[in-house]
Amino acid sequence: MTQVNFYILPQHDSNSREAFIYLLVNKALTQAGRILIIAADATQSKRLSQQLWCNQPERFIAHEIIQQADDIQPPYPAVWLMSGFDQAIYTRLASNSEVIIDLSHDGVTLASKKILLVTNQDPEILANSRMKYQAYVDSGITPAVHKIGQTSD
Repeated sequence: MTQVNFYILPQHDSNSREAFIYLLVNKALTQAGRILIIAADATQSKRLSQQLWCNQPERFIAHEIIQQADDIQPPYPAVWLMSGFDQAIYTRLASNSEVIIDLSHDGVTLASKKILLVTNQDPEILANSRMKYQAYVDSGITPAVHKIGQTSD
């Protein structure tokens, strides 16, 4: 069964969101296997790559940016990054990923064991997250919502 978690951050900026994603990746690596991060675009993918390499220099997270399905070759890294949603790449990587972090800007609902979505207060990102939340509800999945930075978390 698919478990979907939405993390809602109080900030508006992308730096805070990407720093939180780094924390999620760190946590997921200790609890699960491979992670697939679907970035919104190539720019975000590069920023996330930088975050994974440099956030804690003594503990970088090895990963690979996948730009086409033919790039997927063993040995597989613990973390894959893809820019935007590409069905061919997703199909190859999703079956080998325990956790998917979806930052894409489309309304595609994903099927996997665990899906994480991170939103902040940027109006465009918030609207996209609401669309995705509703799409999951419409497909029969009730996502868990975690409001980060509030006393209930």
